[in-house]
Amino acid sequence: MRSRVPCSILLLCFSQQIGWSQQKALPALFSSLDFKIVAPISSSRESAQNYSSSRIPPKPPGKNFRLVALYFKLADDQFEYGKLTAEWPHTKAEPDWKGRFLINTPYHSMSYKNELAKNPGSVTAYFYQMSGGHLWLYGDEITYNGPPLTETSGDYQSWANVNAKILQWFAGEYDLAKLDNDKNGEVDLILLICRARSKFGYGGEANLSFAGKISASPGQPQITTTSGAYQTDCYLFFDTRHIVTHEIGHLLGIWAHVNGLHRWNLMSGVGDKQPHGSGVTMSAFERNQLGWLHYEVIDKTTRNISLGNLTPTNRAIKIPAKGTADYFVLENRQYSEPFEPRPRLPGTGLLLYYVHDGAPTLIPADGKVSRVIGRRSRNVFYNGDDSDLFGNFGVTEITPYTTPSTSTPALKNTGIAVKNIRYAGKNIVFDVYHDDVERAAPVKPLSKWNARSFSKSFQPDQKIYYQLQKSGVVKLVLYNAKGQAVATLVDDYQESWDYEVDLGGLDLPSGIYSYVLETGTGKQVGKINFVSNR
Repeated sequence: MRSRVPCSILLLCFSQQIGWSQQKALPALFSSLDFKIVAPISSSRESAQNYSSSRIPPKPPGKNFRLVALYFKLADDQFEYGKLTAEWPHTKAEPDWKGRFLINTPYHSMSYKNELAKNPGSVTAYFYQMSGGHLWLYGDEITYNGPPLTETSGDYQSWANVNAKILQWFAGEYDLAKLDNDKNGEVDLILLICRARSKFGYGGEANLSFAGKISASPGQPQITTTSGAYQTDCYLFFDTRHIVTHEIGHLLGIWAHVNGLHRWNLMSGVGDKQPHGSGVTMSAFERNQLGWLHYEVIDKTTRNISLGNLTPTNRAIKIPAKGTADYFVLENRQYSEPFEPRPRLPGTGLLLYYVHDGAPTLIPADGKVSRVIGRRSRNVFYNGDDSDLFGNFGVTEITPYTTPSTSTPALKNTGIAVKNIRYAGKNIVFDVYHDDVERAAPVKPLSKWNARSFSKSFQPDQKIYYQLQKSGVVKLVLYNAKGQAVATLVDDYQESWDYEVDLGGLDLPSGIYSYVLETGTGKQVGKINFVSNR
């Protein structure tokens, strides 16, 4: 059964809904720009994907899968906004980058390298790289030149009527049999790309947004609403490719948004803990789910593992947790032209996450995924940055006893540690330990957990020490003399053990600070005579 999946990925710019009447107010609007969501997919949680209903086979015979990019511009579209629209001005029926979006010849072992060299940033090249050489999406780029079309209103029905007219014109101009890859009587993939539409944000849907069926003549393949993907407000090459590759990701079978890796994967979007903008390239998790990447499994202590940039190498490490189907994944994420240039990748370094019940969750190196606040909506977006990746800012290890740790609510007492994380050029080298027995530095045993400095006579210090007799979620917050919270030091699940929290990296003046430690069994207040490094 073919599914209709409305979707809006939150791109890095220009996803405010803008009507024609609002265009004169654009400078003021962009100064307070927030990112609006169109046609969301609702999901209570991420779960294992079902790829049996994919519209595009991840590994088609001979690698080839044919499609068409169909460009159109409404007759009343006169929107212009400087660099935003520079690559598709309203005076042109097609974008300046037409001819570079797709490679128009099928894969051939003797010619594919030359084709990639001519169009290295094309959608074809993108998926050939992401798939590890398994998928070659190729085809023609067509411009609508039928009767002028305008919308009677900005509602969905008006869009559907216009889309149907464009597709009916296309059916009479193009041999639809070329687009029936599996010979089942239906067109497989049309990318319907609109320059601009009133009251519609920069976004897309994994369907063609019209009702009914279209064909040129009896016996010809039919175009249905599931015969492709629709995207609008497409001016720039890079951003159009970004949204198109995201929608194709849905058609490959990743129907739900995967937000556990934030902007380090392609298929993030509307849902729980969504980022401000989806990622640009696919994570190892996504590639593995599609059969494009096979993890290198490290199931015993191994030292000096060297890992290159995920995008060009298609390599990632899997560390299985004993006694469960859950596992950890390590990826080296670096800027990669032309697919993931600065600043589209939120941060570079060693990405670590665990997979539980078929869903990935990032383990941030600094203990908390970085967030931004929407200027207009004040919504919280979970983007991530350099501080969330290991190997940066002096964070060179993670064990069951560090903060953060390899012990999680789903994976307790794993015994897994990753240590000695360091760069070797753009490669990242590290050691993996199983059954790690290293403990935190010994501290004075207590009869019960509490939060207090163990230094004598309240001497100046930079560390807070505490002991947990029961595992659970722990929150440790630091307050200044005015009672204002100045830092959240811990907000995570921790096993029962002795802990120390180093405050030396905080940019705070010396003085007396209070701290509150909360667990499921109680609350403890303490003080520290903090000595600043300023």
